[in-house]
Amino acid sequence: MGNKKNILIFAKDCPINDECGAGIYLRTLVYFLDKYYDVVIHILIGRYNKLKRYNHFIISPSKNIFIYHADKLCKEYKLPPLRWCSFKKRIIAEVVLFSKTSSYRFGQNYISWFILINHIIKVKNIDLTIIRDHQFLSYYPLYVNKKIISSIPNLYSILIPPVDFKDEYGHLKENNKLWTTVLITPNDLLYKPNFIYIPPMITNNVIRKPSYEKKNIISFIGTLTDNQHLREIAKAFNNSLKKKVLPSDYILNITGKCCLSKQYSKALYNEIQGYNMIKKNIILNLNINGIASDILETIIKDSLICIRIDINREVLSTKVLHYIDLCKPIILQKLNVHTYLLGDNYPFYINKNLDNSVNEIEDIFSKLNETNLKKAYDKICEAKLKVNDRYLYDNNPKLKSILNSKKIISIVGTRPQFLKVAPLCYEFKNTMHEHSIIHTGQHYDKELSEQLFKTLNIPEPQYHLKRDHSSSIHFFTSLMNELERILTIEKPDYIIVYGDCDTTFAGAFVAQKLGIQLIHIEAGMRSYNKAMPEEINRILTDNISNILLCTTKDSVENLEKENITNNVSLVGNLQLDLLKLTIEKNMSTVPSFDFEIKNYVLLTIHRNYNTTPEALTKIFKSLYLLKTNIIFPIHPRTKKIVNTNTLVVPANIKLVKPVSYFEMVHLLQNSNYVITDSGGLQPECWFLNKRCIVLRTETEWTEPIKSGNSILYDVEKPLAQFIQSFLKNNCEACSYNMNASKNIINIIDNINSL
Repeated sequence: MGNKKNILIFAKDCPINDECGAGIYLRTLVYFLDKYYDVVIHILIGRYNKLKRYNHFIISPSKNIFIYHADKLCKEYKLPPLRWCSFKKRIIAEVVLFSKTSSYRFGQNYISWFILINHIIKVKNIDLTIIRDHQFLSYYPLYVNKKIISSIPNLYSILIPPVDFKDEYGHLKENNKLWTTVLITPNDLLYKPNFIYIPPMITNNVIRKPSYEKKNIISFIGTLTDNQHLREIAKAFNNSLKKKVLPSDYILNITGKCCLSKQYSKALYNEIQGYNMIKKNIILNLNINGIASDILETIIKDSLICIRIDINREVLSTKVLHYIDLCKPIILQKLNVHTYLLGDNYPFYINKNLDNSVNEIEDIFSKLNETNLKKAYDKICEAKLKVNDRYLYDNNPKLKSILNSKKIISIVGTRPQFLKVAPLCYEFKNTMHEHSIIHTGQHYDKELSEQLFKTLNIPEPQYHLKRDHSSSIHFFTSLMNELERILTIEKPDYIIVYGDCDTTFAGAFVAQKLGIQLIHIEAGMRSYNKAMPEEINRILTDNISNILLCTTKDSVENLEKENITNNVSLVGNLQLDLLKLTIEKNMSTVPSFDFEIKNYVLLTIHRNYNTTPEALTKIFKSLYLLKTNIIFPIHPRTKKIVNTNTLVVPANIKLVKPVSYFEMVHLLQNSNYVITDSGGLQPECWFLNKRCIVLRTETEWTEPIKSGNSILYDVEKPLAQFIQSFLKNNCEACSYNMNASKNIINIIDNINSL
């Protein structure tokens, strides 16, 4: 249980090396996933890699990366052989696919690939699939709708923006439900918020010293696809030489892979020569197979400045990344992706649309002084930090949420646990984690359980167990048997238990026995009274938990005293999260009692030692002497004891049925003070600045006691006199400002293997 996530990357015709931008993006993606995430990466390659660079991968060896060739897998899995589809065949396939009269004969071209991918997903237990091939995906919805193939679960499509993905008929796929779009961009705020982004990155953070002194080379390096822009660069350079804007010994270096036809290459060469520049001022190094990366790096290092002109696409090109990596100033368009990295006042921008680019480039050539070069260098160094892989990992919560997504089960069974799980459920909705609830039935009363789930809008439990009422021991053992059965089927990555009741330790014990990672929320709480079952549950649960999330500083210190320090975090109080939310949204409601709610004390009693007939009789007599109205939402078990033993309830105590959470908040806010033996009410009283008398001799909630807001009842003193004396004392206000649910999700998001 808790296995690594398996990722399938389908490269098909795209290399995973430094031969093209897409290949570099895929290579850095593989590097990024392997370095920062607890995943196993399966790479499926196809035609390009087989025919040209089958073994040419620039990927560091890793025990978590596996590379497969499609043809070999088809033979191994005894699947139909793959057929490579030409453009002409795709058009034929499209006509046949939608023909009402023709039979479908396209068969093995793209369909065979989908069959192979689905087979790999099944055999390798793939959790999510990443595909880079746009044409390939254009047929995918058609085949799924025709029920020719099964849909691929958890499918992600990589796009380099601003490509609008369209099918073969030109229909936009923005509303597509079959996959999630992944954009390669440094800033997800530039694009649709529902998309995921994987930033292009630099894998080192070394800031090189500026080296622009005494250099005289201006370089354009890249894949040469646009004759016009290259001619404009050459013309601007030539004009600058003639006007003596640039010194006569400056050199323009145009280097790269030539994708132009021989005719256009020759025309470019002739036109540049036609500017009558002497040979020492121009270097043309065009090669149809590209230029070796070590040669390119040398050229960049030897250049004063580099030029990068694209086709007005919001793309952070791999060449710009390369220049940033080498801390080299760049002349480039003022695109959003560039201003995000370099700011608006970077000195060497040209117009986004390349209008009047000759004059703009000439103007920049006139500003190649040490001041502007130093300013550009500083901006480049700042940009390098933004595309560093560690920075991108820390600042990409969407991607982190997907790749670190876990299957998590919360085990709850009592009213306080329902209050704790509620704000965490709200937060889980904003993540990719699969979170579900097991309700153990420990609080089995419908008014205390089902009503609370509906009131708080908590998702229905996936499993709702029925409590065996024969004895606590029998409940505990039968609960563990049921939990073992369920968790063996569900195989979660993590179990979350809350607080200190029997449900807490039963869930913790079963998780530990099954080898499931255990998270204990409200860890480290101690009353140091081992006569309390809750104290035993706390100690045992903390000692077998993998991740311990503490509510207070005192609880962290308690764990330190017990030499429990690994994976301990102070996260805050989930119940106070819920209380804050209730107050902020004004969700508290007035209970509908048959008497006026005015000038009252709020009372809650439920612990065994306070609910014996003798204890209740003594408490009632003491409360009668307060001579004040008391509202007592009575626990079903306590009510049964009162009725069975025909106990006399004083007239100033109003017994009411259990109230909803929002009604309880209203009663708390409007009470004079509170008398309780509850644990959860103590911090809530402190937060609301309501004084609290705790009908116990010890408590795990020590901070409200230290503040003076709460006090433990001294049974040797008359209750009325004790309360009057306590209320005269001053106390410190609660300064709680944490967000426990967000803190817990953040910890879960960043968990790798423990």
